[in-house]
Amino acid sequence: MKIRQFNSRDGLRLTAYDFESEGPVLHFYHANGFSVLSYRSFLEKLSRHFKVLALEIRGHGRSENPRSIHSWEAVTDDLIEFLELTQCRNITALGHSLGAVTSIQAAVKRPDLIRSVIAMDPVYFRVPFLIMLAAMRILGLTEHMPPVKAALKRRSAWPSREDIVRTLARRSVFKNVQKNYLENYAEYGFNEQNGSFHLACPREIEAQIYASIPLREWTWLKALKQPTLVIRGADSDTLLPEAYRNMLRANPRIEGLEIPGLGHLLPMEDEDRILPAVLDFYHKHS
Repeated sequence: MKIRQFNSRDGLRLTAYDFESEGPVLHFYHANGFSVLSYRSFLEKLSRHFKVLALEIRGHGRSENPRSIHSWEAVTDDLIEFLELTQCRNITALGHSLGAVTSIQAAVKRPDLIRSVIAMDPVYFRVPFLIMLAAMRILGLTEHMPPVKAALKRRSAWPSREDIVRTLARRSVFKNVQKNYLENYAEYGFNEQNGSFHLACPREIEAQIYASIPLREWTWLKALKQPTLVIRGADSDTLLPEAYRNMLRANPRIEGLEIPGLGHLLPMEDEDRILPAVLDFYHKHS
């Protein structure tokens, strides 16, 4: 695996991973609060079929922290810059959660770069929620949003990586995550400082990302012209059933796949049920 670094348009040092495999190019974009190599097992399996590239989102993993993030378009534009830098065209864009939404946005902005999109449990909400979110922003109340409050309360320092794995395994959000993914998250989602381990993605950055969910995400979705697969974990607490059905109705180019027994962290819960879906969709539209 090769590590690449480059300076973004606003001077941040961003990190990307090249799994040095052969085949059609697939770019993977990860979820808020995680890092690329939190998904290492899944990406290594994908690399048997694709040339896998994965940019680490600003403020995550080995990518430099910005002063703040107040728009998901900054994350979208980083992806576009990376694809231009690597001279990639007609790629498959695979994203999870935040990475799924910003992959869709990149496909709309630059259809010459992205030929198809696979969105795993993207962060899409019904319009009434987005209206409420807009009002909360106007009133300066976004810190009261549940995911924002949860991020700001997140424990930021741990005595050991083993303690991270042991503690997170008991939390409901990680209850179905396979142990090797928890170990990868502990290894690559935390940095050692003075004998303790700290979140590589500062909780303030994670909270700002949750607070800046794009209000125009349905407009972007309707403008999408590439074949797109939305994969939903049937037990997801993020992409709720009605929002998922609305996504499928919003654009005839969107196909859906709902996988029983999986939640929002679906690639970490059962990679072997996600991989065939990715391959089947790719071959269908290649």
